Amino acid sequence: MNGLSMNGLSEEGLRRTDFSENELATRELTAESLAANPAFTAFHTATPGLAESVLGYLARCALPANGNLRYETAPGTTQSYVGALGLAPAWSTRALTVGEQELVSACLMAHVNAVQRHIAISVRGTADALVTITSQSELTQFPRPEGAFYGNLFTPTAQLHVCGADRNEIAQLIGPAGRICAESNACGFVFDGACEDVCTSRTEKAADGTGTYAVSVSCNGFAAPVTTYLQR
Repeated sequence: MNGLSMNGLSEEGLRRTDFSENELATRELTAESLAANPAFTAFHTATPGLAESVLGYLARCALPANGNLRYETAPGTTQSYVGALGLAPAWSTRALTVGEQELVSACLMAHVNAVQRHIAISVRGTADALVTITSQSELTQFPRPEGAFYGNLFTPTAQLHVCGADRNEIAQLIGPAGRICAESNACGFVFDGACEDVCTSRTEKAADGTGTYAVSVSCNGFAAPVTTYLQR
């Protein structure tokens, strides 16, 4: 596994999921916990497609590649959602910490695509799970910095923020990549402008080589941003 992921979570899926009301951060991310959560089961009954899409991206962001989340979507029908990035592996045994809430939130925001296209993105950050899976080949294939996503979806008043990679790139990101979330407020996030104006950054080294890349460390008071890179 590396940090590559396919975006495609709908803006509606993120906007209509009340992560606070569904008490997702305060419960374990397990089939048993979800089934015993009246707020979540009501949400799933009302909008099964949205709920199952969100579960898929929650598992992808939070759980490691050898983990999965199973949920009975209908009597006798169980769906398995596979982990990938491993940003909050302990969520399967306990509630999320505030730092994990921010990290999972940032990852979910990074996977939104308001134009409904599935585009490969490179997900990077300072979390150990992301540093250890960001490879040299990934740096070569995905050299174009897109921006940073940060906030917290799990608070009563969800906070969703994004910034663009730099002043020169922002206006070009809507192009062939088919991504618009990091260059405006088109995805329902608060657009904070250029990342260099609102974030501190640091340089990381590829896990299997000498190549380096920049990631945001904190942005506008949020300490767990996710930085994304695109193909040229």
